[in-house]
This record gives sequence, structure tokens and C-alpha cells, in this order.
Amino acid sequence: MNDSAEEHLAQAVRHVREGEQRIARQMMIVDTLEKDDHPKAAEQAKQVLDVLRRSLELAREHLRIEQDMHGTPSAPRPAEPARDAVPEEQGSRPRDHPTA
Repeated sequence: MNDSAEEHLAQAVRHVREGEQRIARQMMIVDTLEKDDHPKAAEQAKQVLDVLRRSLELAREHLRIEQDMHGTPSAPRPAEPARDAVPEEQGSRPRDHPTA
């Protein structure tokens, strides 16, 4: 595999990992908004979560394509973070914008 192909594959892997982290963080935001009784903001945050999940699906599909193109064995599809999963930024609180 040449350097460019390795870069494309690495980028696809990174996009999946980052997508998983975004989803975990957004789920924390939804939980916080629901717990703090902000139903309208929680609903908006859930809509963002739906978009993030779709984006992750696309990133995973792109990763499978890259792996197929370069003969790289594909790993089993990682599970979506659990509802109570904590992303790497443990203890982070939602910023001013509830759907960030």
C-alpha cells in the first residue's frame, strides 16, 4: 500500500473514531438537558444526535470501501457507544450552545 492509500485509510479510521466520540458527547448533552428539564433543547439535541449517527454510518461505509480497495481486512463493526458511555473528555459539561 502506498503512502497516499495509507493516508486515506488512516483518515477514514479517524473519521469513524471521531464520529463515535461526537455521538458519545452528544448523548451526554441530551441526558443533561433532559435531567435539567429543558425539553425543547433536549429535542433539538436529539435531532443533532440523529444527524451525527447518520454521519457515522457514512464514515463507516467509507472505511469499508477504503479497506476493500486496499485489501485491508475489515474489523468487525464497532458498537455504537452505550447510552451512558463517557467520551474521552470525561467530566465535560455542555457549552453555551446545547447542541454543540
